[in-house]
Amino acid sequence: MDDVVKIMDMERAFKEEELTRPFDRRDIKSRDGAYGKKLDYVEGHKVIERLNRATGNRWSSEVISVQKHQAEKHTDKRTGESVAYPSYWSALVRLTILSMGSRMQVGTKAITGNEENDIKGAITDGLKKAATLFGVGLELYESDDEETDVRPVAEPGRQVEQDRMTEGQRKLLFTICEEMGIPEESRHEHVEAKLGVDLEHATRGMATIAIQELKAEKRLLRVS
Repeated sequence: MDDVVKIMDMERAFKEEELTRPFDRRDIKSRDGAYGKKLDYVEGHKVIERLNRATGNRWSSEVISVQKHQAEKHTDKRTGESVAYPSYWSALVRLTILSMGSRMQVGTKAITGNEENDIKGAITDGLKKAATLFGVGLELYESDDEETDVRPVAEPGRQVEQDRMTEGQRKLLFTICEEMGIPEESRHEHVEAKLGVDLEHATRGMATIAIQELKAEKRLLRVS
């Protein structure tokens, strides 16, 4: 019996605080985003290093699907202008960490003409996004839905009101669950499982990532 307990302890013996620790500023890169904003990110190999170190290599990933998407035009809701979106590859990736379960996310990569590299890029992006659902680099996504790059800092144990999940995000999470055919009595539990916290403590960044994951699951249901 003692041996069984020791094995179970070993399986759980990963450093969760190391998994969720903010990345060193030296590891964070920056690129141009929409509306003239700068977006921070970390490279794929840094995320893999973090997963290896924090879990003792007790993680795995699986590519569920890879799809090619042709260029489309949409109307920008902010400006009313017609915006052309380039062709891109998408990859649905499942990341599993022993004793923590699995998370799925969709990664994308604009088509450049090098198909092999483009697909690898989409898969890497999917892995990085799935890792955020375990808390890896989550701080880089926290301001995705903010109109400003400056965010107030919460006191320990308190959540800043401006950082809370919006009512629009809350409604969208439940709408996607309904569209996926999840029974009404199970939607609340399903949404909180995606958020990783109860609804009252969810931030905008957490909601953004949960919405992306639910949309990924919805796409997977359509494919299957």
